[in-house]
Amino acid sequence: MSHFTPIPKWIPNENGHTGAPYNNFSLYILRQQWSAEWCCREQTHGWCLDILSSPYREKLVLHGLWPGYSDARSLANKTNTYGYWPQFCKQPDFDYKVCYSVGRTSNLPVECSIPTKDRELLHGDWMVYAPGYPFNKEDASRGWNLGDHEYAKHGTCTNLTSTVFLQESIRLMKVMETPSKIYLNVGQNIKLSDLQLSYRYESSTTNDYTKAAAFSCSADGNLFSVSTCWSINIATGRPYVRIDCPDTVLRNKYSNNCSLNKNGMIFIRGAFPGQCRAPLGVPSGVHIFVIAVIVFGTLLVTACFIKMIRELCLESQNDDDDRAGYKSFS
Repeated sequence: MSHFTPIPKWIPNENGHTGAPYNNFSLYILRQQWSAEWCCREQTHGWCLDILSSPYREKLVLHGLWPGYSDARSLANKTNTYGYWPQFCKQPDFDYKVCYSVGRTSNLPVECSIPTKDRELLHGDWMVYAPGYPFNKEDASRGWNLGDHEYAKHGTCTNLTSTVFLQESIRLMKVMETPSKIYLNVGQNIKLSDLQLSYRYESSTTNDYTKAAAFSCSADGNLFSVSTCWSINIATGRPYVRIDCPDTVLRNKYSNNCSLNKNGMIFIRGAFPGQCRAPLGVPSGVHIFVIAVIVFGTLLVTACFIKMIRELCLESQNDDDDRAGYKSFS
């Protein structure tokens, strides 16, 4: 990859380089979202409502495959303004910056959308690994969906065709299935260190499990997303093998803030079919009913136990009295 050269016309946005030259990046980042937390917080998105009603409401689903930088690169000579990834890149035949600058409206150029042939080819895989991708609109006011957004924002910064880029996203999703440390602990708190250990991989050059993945949490400490890092196959431009994540990912406020929550504890939120489970400590109506039944049952069992003890004591006392009476006549 050629060395990065700042371009004054770049627009800083969310720590990304809007309008960056394509095929100029250091690594790939696979961003997976914990669907229950993602969609319980963003139910305005039509595709999130579909996810909550699907079998995939409690698993990691595809957010996107992101080209990234291994070092924070200054933006257009602006003081203390840095970028961690390229976005909406400029390719030889089209400047995808317009996909951002036009805004999230239904008037986006056709180039900002995934081609129909790709939708038809990948629809089956999307329904399993990327349920936010098949739907035509995020909501009534937008003419693009999550898949369109991810390709226009990130896929255009690679040298891959839309078909290959989207296929590679699914390929990595099949490699990075939801680990048992997550799906076996829905509704529970787990240690950040235990989650980090579950993402260790054999080819790590440092064997430092804290760099194997980055975890994003909500403000109240709920798991939101997982990011893993991948090298680039120089010959093909595709993602190659897993690598340790650099500081641009590990220290990025969007990718690794779980260490700031609950003294290193992370809560794994769940979702019932079509609805969200209440977070820990905030009982839903169903939870309140269950709690009431448990409390009532406990009180009933306790009362019965006390009554049984009293009856046994009374019976014992009567036996003693009978024996005492018998002795008085002997």
